[in-house]
Amino acid sequence: MKLLNEIHSLFDDTLQHVDWPLMVTTVAGLLVSFPIATVIYRIWFHPLSKIPGPRLAAATWLVEFYYNCICKGQYYKKIEEWHKVYGPVIRITPHEVHVNDPDTYSHLYKTNAKVTKDPLYYQRFAGDINVLFFAKDTATHRSRRDPLNNYFSKKSVAEFEAVIVKHIDKLCRYLKQHAENSQGPIDLHYRIRCIVLDIFSDYAFGKSFSFQDSSSLGKDFFDMIRVHMASLWLFRMMTPGMVYWITHLPPFIALKLDPSASTYVKLKEDSKAAIKKIRDDPKAGDLRKENRTVFYDMLHPHDDDGNPIAPKSLDDLSDEAYGLTVASSDTTGNGVHATMLGILSNPEVYAKLKEEFKKAFPTSESKITWAKLEKIPFMVACIKEGLRISCGVIGRMPRIVEEPYFQVLGYHIPRGYSVTTSNYMMLRNETIYEDPHDYKPSRWLDENGNLHTHLDKYFVPFGKDSRHCIGMYLAQSELYLSVAHLVHRFDMKIADESHHHSVKDLDYIDCFVSMAKDVDKASLKVIVTSSD
Repeated sequence: MKLLNEIHSLFDDTLQHVDWPLMVTTVAGLLVSFPIATVIYRIWFHPLSKIPGPRLAAATWLVEFYYNCICKGQYYKKIEEWHKVYGPVIRITPHEVHVNDPDTYSHLYKTNAKVTKDPLYYQRFAGDINVLFFAKDTATHRSRRDPLNNYFSKKSVAEFEAVIVKHIDKLCRYLKQHAENSQGPIDLHYRIRCIVLDIFSDYAFGKSFSFQDSSSLGKDFFDMIRVHMASLWLFRMMTPGMVYWITHLPPFIALKLDPSASTYVKLKEDSKAAIKKIRDDPKAGDLRKENRTVFYDMLHPHDDDGNPIAPKSLDDLSDEAYGLTVASSDTTGNGVHATMLGILSNPEVYAKLKEEFKKAFPTSESKITWAKLEKIPFMVACIKEGLRISCGVIGRMPRIVEEPYFQVLGYHIPRGYSVTTSNYMMLRNETIYEDPHDYKPSRWLDENGNLHTHLDKYFVPFGKDSRHCIGMYLAQSELYLSVAHLVHRFDMKIADESHHHSVKDLDYIDCFVSMAKDVDKASLKVIVTSSD
């Protein structure tokens, strides 16, 4: 007790002799001088201080926050503007360098590049969850991807073609009935996306979401995806721990805080239930041969020697299911949308493609297949051009330098800092593509109408090398078959009421994947005048 009294007396005596005005001034000075000192350091003394670019972006992440959170996913456009002012290498955040150079893209994202995914960028999207997309290094990525590779191979997707066509046929029946009843323009925006997700859910879970059959055409779901993906830029400003807890709140708490999260909660719960059903079904191993499901093998993984290993938890598999669902929703939908818009807005392209289909499929009994479509050079050119315009992943893909430095166009980026570029700038690069914002299938063909390959190294809508989009073949199959059935089986034109009349009307925001800037002004309304 005596010791406590002495401490208390000493504390009181100290407080009586404190110069409070001086103390307040000192604390205030420190609070003001620290950020000023930080800004001075970042601009003039930072290891990246020699990299060109706007000073404000080098000093603070608030520039990125403004363009992505306040202006809604517009930072990629601002970066494009800065490149025109400062050159191909610019600093866009205190720790990140953006490069607009085709050869650097190939070097940065090659399989053996000494770089890893930037955790400050990727893991803040959803916390440090155990899914494929957030794999930091090549070894981790391989371990998470291997169980999926077999089911997303070109051979496996081709075996699933009948189911893909089944969902496309459903739209075609609707269009035919609509045309016969002369019911006016049809908006393909949501219907295209419904096909994509109905196909993916059938492929992943053995049961379709059946969005084509819903009265809203899945609008609640797509709105949820849009809100969630847009919120990722706000998460970017948080710590990974904060993001993890926010995204893993118990459902009843999440719904109290945000009633609109009900669609997200339902998707997670339905995914977990579907995966659990596959896990607990003793016949799943036999059924998957006829009704293929991605998650069977993920529930029964093996190592490189064929020995069984422990599967992921249901929560991790549910996260994986959500990630794959989101990844497939707008990317492939945008590809079909952009391709159909490009074809319909170019009468010569439309007429030539219909003529090619008449040659390849001359009778009503002629079966349209992905394999046959890939042998029609002009069709391949149309699909490539649609993918180039829609970009897939429009956002940047930063990598942390793991070697002593990464050399790019005369600049040295030290270990620990981030280097990035984007599919958007690669696919819209004016030095590679003449009139890059126009839809021109002819750019992929030689003077004899055959496909050439000199642009292929720059064609990156699905990324590059071993870390390319795992759903590439599924997306390509959907694109080829959807476009072929719509163009070959119907005569249609863009309606006056449509918001989109050419690919130049497409305006995307960066939610990592590309999404329509204003979904209420993103319609592709067509008039179907006749059908097969």
